[in-house]
Amino acid sequence: MSRTEIALPQDALMVVGWDRPLATFFAQVFKAGTTSECRDDLCYIQQHTHRDCRDDLIDVWVGCDPRELPTLSDLERALGKHFEAISPELKAELEQARQIDA
Repeated sequence: MSRTEIALPQDALMVVGWDRPLATFFAQVFKAGTTSECRDDLCYIQQHTHRDCRDDLIDVWVGCDPRELPTLSDLERALGKHFEAISPELKAELEQARQIDA
């Protein structure tokens, strides 16, 4: 699994990566002020209860289901404006991680 954190304006944070077992890109956009402990707890429980507890801490959470976002274009559509925060270099790294699994 690849996983990269990207600082966003107003102290928000985005986490993006490639999940090999699920064969999907994923992303979480945490609201400003969400502590690293809360982020870690939410990531740990994502397989079970994330859809119930995310609303107060997370703006966007995609890529939790198998093959949900198999291409960068799918990730771009899911992230909308947040996709712009991903650098061209990181996009290339994400694509490389996906291709290794292909």
